[in-house]
Amino acid sequence: YAVGGTYQWQKTTAGGTEFTDIAGATGTSYTTPALTLANNNEQYRVVVSAVPISQASDAALLTVVTDDIKPTIAEVTSDDTFVKVNVKFSEPVTAPSATTAANFTLDGGVTVSGAALSTDGYTVTLTTSKLTDGANYVLTVNNVADRAGNAIVANTTVPFQAWIWTLGKAKYTYWTDIQGTAVADLTGNANYPNNPSGFRFLDEFYALDWVPATDTFGAVVSGWVLPATTGDYVFFCCSDDGGELWLSTDDTPANKKLIAQETGWSGSKNWTGMGGGSVVADKRSDTFANSQWPTPNTINLTAGNRYYIEYIYKEGGGGDNGGATWKLAADADPLAGTSALVGDVIGTYVPR
Repeated sequence: YAVGGTYQWQKTTAGGTEFTDIAGATGTSYTTPALTLANNNEQYRVVVSAVPISQASDAALLTVVTDDIKPTIAEVTSDDTFVKVNVKFSEPVTAPSATTAANFTLDGGVTVSGAALSTDGYTVTLTTSKLTDGANYVLTVNNVADRAGNAIVANTTVPFQAWIWTLGKAKYTYWTDIQGTAVADLTGNANYPNNPSGFRFLDEFYALDWVPATDTFGAVVSGWVLPATTGDYVFFCCSDDGGELWLSTDDTPANKKLIAQETGWSGSKNWTGMGGGSVVADKRSDTFANSQWPTPNTINLTAGNRYYIEYIYKEGGGGDNGGATWKLAADADPLAGTSALVGDVIGTYVPR
């Protein structure tokens, strides 16, 4: 066929002989929607046109095989919100069976208030009452059916464990293929915050070259700080490129406040300097002009309490790094290259 031709896919009704165009099917390949037994014996072909030639391919006969295999549960996982449980099935399942909360029950007094089905049909995300970190649970599933109408075996049960608190770790969540260098380029993306590209765990509150594609990504380093001493603390942030440091007034992420900001970029662990475009005073909590902390540039923390902390940053190109450190207000400023938050002053929840 001539270069630059057009494509139009066509089909017949089941057992029919007259081909009709399939709306929007004008690519070099065609993927059918979900099929049922009613589609058995349909025929498909493509018409390729390049002036002055137009030629139809041979027809392909569609045979739909009866599906009598019941869906099973491939995996059950929780997360660090402690109010979400993800149920992955062996094959796509359908609404309303998969979106009926009453078809899912948990032991231990945990209730299920909602069930949402992923676009590919494989995963149901349950909204639950709060799980206990590190606890063991059993999920029971009934009536959930696949696209052929086969229901899961009655009273299917799967055990799982809630995430557990671990010292010396921070969580790193990332989103790839996002242009720009400003935090708003990440937070304004449709995949933020609920559809990250992946996550992993760090041994300090700092990331350096942790994404498979080292350009055009955004990331969040998160966890909880545990001050050993009651007093006034100063936090420092650093990233390439723009970043924002948030600290909660308690252990609840919803209460986080913006306390420092990287407006340009800085080299790895350059806590008190900058590479380009940064306002150095904004990188530290005691001089940040736009602090949201209740006592803006004075952050007093209580020993033994947990405080949620989060650093969100956006990488455009070149080097990439992001994270935070701290000091007691009376101590000397951290030198470039010195450690981020590490050891028993930082922790997060990890999967069992």
